[in-house]
Amino acid sequence: MRVHADRRIPWRTARAATRIASSKSRPEEPDQAEADEATAELTASYWRAYDERMASTSFPAMARQFPNLVVQAVRLGFEASRRDLVATMALNLISGSSPGTRC
Repeated sequence: MRVHADRRIPWRTARAATRIASSKSRPEEPDQAEADEATAELTASYWRAYDERMASTSFPAMARQFPNLVVQAVRLGFEASRRDLVATMALNLISGSSPGTRC
């Protein structure tokens, strides 16, 4: 059975195109030191985004926001499962009030 030329398999033509493109000469890349210097700010870790803000936040400012965070957590727990929220709060209160073992 003969296959017509216009019925090529797409992945074969794509692979051939990449071989052709990769065999072409590439333009010279900039010096590694210059590239590192240019992208140094872009490679900062995502968890470092708020370092300066957290360092300048005072204790009273955090204390003012704490009640709002507690309300948000309770509201989220209430929406998820009322029974689980009550059980979690009760068990935490019980475990906090019991003397526990001391080393």
